[in-house]
Amino acid sequence: MEITQEAIDELRRIVSVRAMGHQQILRLAMPPVWTGGGDFGIVVDQLSDEDIVVVRDGADDALLVIDKELEDNLEKAILDHKETPNGRGFALDVY
Repeated sequence: MEITQEAIDELRRIVSVRAMGHQQILRLAMPPVWTGGGDFGIVVDQLSDEDIVVVRDGADDALLVIDKELEDNLEKAILDHKETPNGRGFALDVY
């Protein structure tokens, strides 16, 4: 998965303003984990040994993870943070 610099910057901003507990991480999730509008979203979740880290913040700190099951489906996807028809937000383009 490719992640644009705009998306990385927004993920860092979210982490900086949100009180996240020990072992909590941002996760790219799809239903049923994601319960908001659209096909996907970013949620705060517990880090699992089965997670795939897709963005690191620094040398060791994970910034965004996905479930191992999603890895193959998102191999050619691009996660961006941009202007959308619903306002500014994350967009996931899957090719």
